[in-house]
Amino acid sequence: MWRRWIAGVAACAMLLPMSGCSFVNLDMEKQLRAPHAAGEQSAIQTALEEHIFALNAEQEQGTAVSYVLKYPRMGDYRSAFIMKDMNGDGKEEALAFYAMQPEGANSHIALLRKIDGVWQCTDDIEGLATEVERIHFGDLDGNGTAEIFAGYSMYNTRDRRLMLYSWENDVLTECYSDTYSHMLVGHMTARSHDDLLLFRLNNTDKKTSVKLLSLENGEVVTKGETALDGNILSFQDYQFAQLDDDIRGVYQDCTKDSNTTITELILWDGETLSAPLYDATENITSRSARESGLPFKDIDGDKIIEWPISLRLPGDESKSVDMISLWLTEWYTWDVFMNRPEKKQTSIVNVNDDYQLTIPEEWVGRVTATYDVKKRKLSVLRVVEEGENEELFHIVAFPEREKNPLGDDYVFLKLDGQMRYEMKLQPSADSDLKVETVRTLFSIYK
Repeated sequence: MWRRWIAGVAACAMLLPMSGCSFVNLDMEKQLRAPHAAGEQSAIQTALEEHIFALNAEQEQGTAVSYVLKYPRMGDYRSAFIMKDMNGDGKEEALAFYAMQPEGANSHIALLRKIDGVWQCTDDIEGLATEVERIHFGDLDGNGTAEIFAGYSMYNTRDRRLMLYSWENDVLTECYSDTYSHMLVGHMTARSHDDLLLFRLNNTDKKTSVKLLSLENGEVVTKGETALDGNILSFQDYQFAQLDDDIRGVYQDCTKDSNTTITELILWDGETLSAPLYDATENITSRSARESGLPFKDIDGDKIIEWPISLRLPGDESKSVDMISLWLTEWYTWDVFMNRPEKKQTSIVNVNDDYQLTIPEEWVGRVTATYDVKKRKLSVLRVVEEGENEELFHIVAFPEREKNPLGDDYVFLKLDGQMRYEMKLQPSADSDLKVETVRTLFSIYK
């Protein structure tokens, strides 16, 4: 295939001086890394190339065209070709991201649609920069047609630039532009339509903010704005949530430094945007700060998000963070009625083997835990003030198809996919501790 393609290009190149014809000169490096896909995407890329060929013929008759595909660097959509049913008619449209050569030209967004069984480019719009940072889709006006939120990486700055595009009658229209460091699209003010959250970082002045934007009467308006921890460096996972009938929000994990993660909770109560975990007097969000790096999670399966606060287990107080493999983790949720955090449970999370042990309150301060990476063995020990701590039980994880590497005298705990978990009570363990007790405390963590 490649020999035929190269031969075809060479033949066209030989004919060019004689005939004056134009051709699409595909970037060889890009083609070697990502050749034409089979099937539908191949037809879409062919339609894109025909569009570029025609565009060049109109603008610079007789000259060669060279282009490269552009790939969004962040977010859920990382392909140069995105397939999406944007108007809910059951048929997918395609967006293609590319830039003309020479290097440094702004990226383009081409909109392609299947018309009479053939893919065709219906519109092409130039972007704001050479690189596409991320792409979101959302229905701001609730009309059933998605708007396109395109983020662009700006040269020599950490700020990005948003361009919001609407789509109607096969035409892309620029609707709104703003700078941002991080953006989210989802339900904040109502379930009937999406909203936009734009985050801004100013690490020089130690200021972080987020503003909520909605579409009203055809105009993008700011509904509210609030400050966040001024030392945030980057943003991680997020989750939109319904906290009450009239209160919606989003949980956003953030990195402050290599050893500190926080969760910001951003709420909309119908009138005001707020961040209740943030302390404005100190310019920090300490009530969700942890060294473990564990993300927020629905820890107990009740469809309510909890965030972790990780404490050092007895015996680990003086260890550096990179020497700690297990943490005593308290999980909190936000009580909208009392307007304060509420602790749901305490656990020891084993991220290496995807499980956790709920720790009863009467055990806190009285037990600790260790982990043997090679044996995949987690041991729970009773803290002894004078002398060595006493092991109560340990849990081992191993592939289901294998035998327990530590022996046969173990009790089955759980089978999860291809992973088997077994435990062993120590003979000297507290006589009140039963296998069934440990089994109720054990749960999968993924």
